[in-house]
Amino acid sequence: MGAGQAFAQWAERKTAGWRGQWMTAAQLAVVSLGLVVQSHVAHAQNDTSFTLINRNSVAINRLYVSAEKQSKWGGDLLGAVVLGAAQRVKIEAPRDQGCIFDVRVQYANRRLEERFKLDLCRVSTITFDGSASRAEPAPDQKSPSTKTAPTATPNPDFLVVNRSQKVMGQLFVSSADSTSWGADLLPGVLKPGDRFEVKLPRNGQCVYDIRVIYADAAVEDRTKQNVCTIQEMVFAGPGQAGPSTAPAGERIAGYGTGFFVSAAGHALTNHHVVDGCSRVATVIEGQMLPSHVVRVDKQNDLALVRAQVPKTVLFATFRAAPGIRVGEEVVAAGFPFPQVLQNGLNVTRGNVSAMGGIGGNTAEMQMTAPIQPGNSGGPLFDMSGHVVGVVVSRLNEVAMKTATQNVNYSVQGSVDRLFLESNGVRASEAQSLRDIKIGDLSDAAREYTYQIVCYKKQ
Repeated sequence: MGAGQAFAQWAERKTAGWRGQWMTAAQLAVVSLGLVVQSHVAHAQNDTSFTLINRNSVAINRLYVSAEKQSKWGGDLLGAVVLGAAQRVKIEAPRDQGCIFDVRVQYANRRLEERFKLDLCRVSTITFDGSASRAEPAPDQKSPSTKTAPTATPNPDFLVVNRSQKVMGQLFVSSADSTSWGADLLPGVLKPGDRFEVKLPRNGQCVYDIRVIYADAAVEDRTKQNVCTIQEMVFAGPGQAGPSTAPAGERIAGYGTGFFVSAAGHALTNHHVVDGCSRVATVIEGQMLPSHVVRVDKQNDLALVRAQVPKTVLFATFRAAPGIRVGEEVVAAGFPFPQVLQNGLNVTRGNVSAMGGIGGNTAEMQMTAPIQPGNSGGPLFDMSGHVVGVVVSRLNEVAMKTATQNVNYSVQGSVDRLFLESNGVRASEAQSLRDIKIGDLSDAAREYTYQIVCYKKQ
């Protein structure tokens, strides 16, 4: 199942400090497999509940939470529940055993991943991504129910290298789950060409965000870095290329929106977004990732693009049968007027008004969620956060010679899925059994909805 937001909005939120099997109704009272909103306030005293997030492409099928003083892991807290890729679940840990706990997950491939000595009275979100997973002990080894730290705890220490022409004045390293940057780690300044060793706790945590602030107040960030797999991180100064600039000999011909539909970086967008482009890029956390067009469907205005992602990505889930109906609420997500707004992913809300497009086109549906130039190719969600269409167009007021309001269209989800599967990409599907808050839906969409940039030669 599937669960990036533009760099500027992410940096602003981070700086400000911000915090399968279906379950029965009884299970939902304790554990919710939907997109759970993260707490924006500090935990109450001895509130050891937390949100577990699976950022691995492999499902989590077991969870153990045990007080640090306990020698056994205890029972599985997920039971019959399977936590798929990009899913979140609210966990209630015991409140009468202090604050310090150890947490273990077991993936569907039987690999284990653990976090030790976590202060659950202060931590509201725990993410597992498989980066520190290890094989489950063989049957003749010590029982996996006995709590033992792995013999080779991943080493998160790394070197920061200043390859810029500026002096670094501050360095911050923060867990990707943290709500703040914490304290400056530099004892002084880091001159061009110098190195600084960052030492981090060896508790199994590997994914961190890193920020450097130069003497001229320029900021350079690295987000969601698996520091256990690198020895040094090079900073060369804030990047100059961005979605508003183009290399020599090229021009930006247009912008659109796309969303990932596979862990390998396949993204769905509109054909007209990439039509005639000499080069296509996907903007992820301020970086322009080269992308190539795999296949297009001109008739239905669809395109399958694959971005050169450095690792597996989160991806969207489509709505399974029964399909969306006229009158149901929908949410459109995208990047409208990027050169003007430049404020990250936008979401708008509306309703399905007709199951057909202009001239009775049965591949499309009409909806009232407001869209603008730049929204093309973005996902249209139902209120469970499942994709039901790809935003494609709005009624042209000039052509109609009359004022129109919220007459917009999307390619229906069934057509989208058929296009993907005919090109070797199997769409993830799930039934829409319950609504989620629009804020939670928006947070999830940011994880796999990105801006597409079309370049053409001068």
